[in-house]
Amino acid sequence: MNFNKSIMKQTIINYPFWVLSAVFTAVYFIIVYRFTINIPTDDDFGALQRFLIEYLQAENIQEKAHLLLEEWGSHRLLFMRLIVLFVYILFGKLNYTIYIFIANLFLAGIAFVLYINIIRNKKTTALLLLLAVLLLFNGQNLTNSLWAMSGLANIGIVFIAFSSIHLLLKRNRIAFVCGLLLSILTVYSNGNGLLIIPPIIACLYLQKRIKDLIVFSILSLTAALFYFYNLNTDRLSGDIWNNFHLLIMNFFVFIGCNVWIPSIKAIPFLTGLLCFGIYVWGILKGVYKNNLFCYACLTFLYLSSLAASVGNLAFGIAAPLRYRIYGSLFLVLTVFLLVNNSKEFYVKRIIYLFPPFALLFSIFSTVMYSLKAEKIYEGRKVSAYNWLDKREGLADYANLAESRFYLEEAEKLRFYKMPQYPLSEYKSEVHQYSGGKRNFTSDGILYKIESIEEKENFFVIRGWAHFKSTPMDFTDIFIYFSDADKCLSCHPKFERRYDVVNNDLSKVECGFFAVIDKTEVPPGRYKIEIGIKNRLNIKGRVLYVTTEQYLEI
Repeated sequence: MNFNKSIMKQTIINYPFWVLSAVFTAVYFIIVYRFTINIPTDDDFGALQRFLIEYLQAENIQEKAHLLLEEWGSHRLLFMRLIVLFVYILFGKLNYTIYIFIANLFLAGIAFVLYINIIRNKKTTALLLLLAVLLLFNGQNLTNSLWAMSGLANIGIVFIAFSSIHLLLKRNRIAFVCGLLLSILTVYSNGNGLLIIPPIIACLYLQKRIKDLIVFSILSLTAALFYFYNLNTDRLSGDIWNNFHLLIMNFFVFIGCNVWIPSIKAIPFLTGLLCFGIYVWGILKGVYKNNLFCYACLTFLYLSSLAASVGNLAFGIAAPLRYRIYGSLFLVLTVFLLVNNSKEFYVKRIIYLFPPFALLFSIFSTVMYSLKAEKIYEGRKVSAYNWLDKREGLADYANLAESRFYLEEAEKLRFYKMPQYPLSEYKSEVHQYSGGKRNFTSDGILYKIESIEEKENFFVIRGWAHFKSTPMDFTDIFIYFSDADKCLSCHPKFERRYDVVNNDLSKVECGFFAVIDKTEVPPGRYKIEIGIKNRLNIKGRVLYVTTEQYLEI
């Protein structure tokens, strides 16, 4: 009777955590669904579209096999290319919406693998699951979840790596064979796939499975040798020793990148240092022996962090959004490690301390990065307009000539065509401005209104504006129309403009595309003004600049 009461009490206590886990997971995937669109961006052109074009044009099986294993930017992308082929065989199309859906299935798969290996059968199961959900399904990972190539590469590689570790640690012959095949697939599926080999070798040795260790070592190391065949390693040949301090900074910032704050690199650095310190503590205390899965996953992630730090030396200290999935997993696995290897007195404090912070962190990240996801969604739709209108202006990708070629070839082969939207779909609502006095400046902002066109019943205004020295992340651009009596305002659609800022990634989000309904603006001659607001500016100050252009209705 007391046993049943204990179970009921535990169930009642855990119920809110199960509900919160389900709610935050549902919210995340609703956001992903809202901003998913079948339009390529950035490396989608070169990594996905280019592969399928060349594969379909290949004349024999040898060429096709070569394309599956061909390097791309010091990576081999076998897993991603197999998914592209699988979707093409099923649907006869190249479909970015489906790729994004598959990438997010992998994100859910990572959570499931963590659950069955670490979370399940613990007294604190529901709370640990909530912690994992809050850190994995939050806005910082939306870049991977909404970008087909990045999602399949970064989420996909982690999923198959963790799955192979899970299977290989089982003392089961079928599981070992499946894990071995998955690990070889991992080796050929991203630049960090090779790094799955050391932690698995260490785990098999600690499990005293000598025969399995020998088989795995021979096959995986052979696969690694073939990986480097004709591989271009120029990107990895930077001057490491002269930039060793930068390498160390990059390493720890990469680990703590989930708490990235622009211009305050000390916070992710200290977070990464703390996580790595706990990892080393576990090795020195020998707790890894009872946490092989957790330590194998962490070792793979730390080696990946080191490899990324070397590969990105040329870019300085940074924490790209596409790598935030690794930062999330560093935090999740580190907390799991602490909980599983601390006395009950400390466990209660750890387990009840982290979720409130994780909850606030998740809400803040989801709100902020959902706004960013909306801008990127707008930019992709604008790129569809550019393509269908003039067969040019694909400023959403740095290499304009390359993107144009791949889109033309895809249309010829009839496996992809840009979606088409009516001009009204891009319309910006025009409102009476009521924000008080506007203080104009000629300093601090660079801008240009490139064109004002009249189409159907709309005016189409295109241009760009950005701060001279401040990054354009989390900014909004506004357009104002003023005459002697009134001032109207609108919030135009967003465009990435690599062509304007010479690939300066901090200012690339500077383009605007406004479609104004003539019926919403009273007749008159309006001077055009531009305002830029940084959302991270607590005071909410908008910088205004007046242009020499007019809109006449």
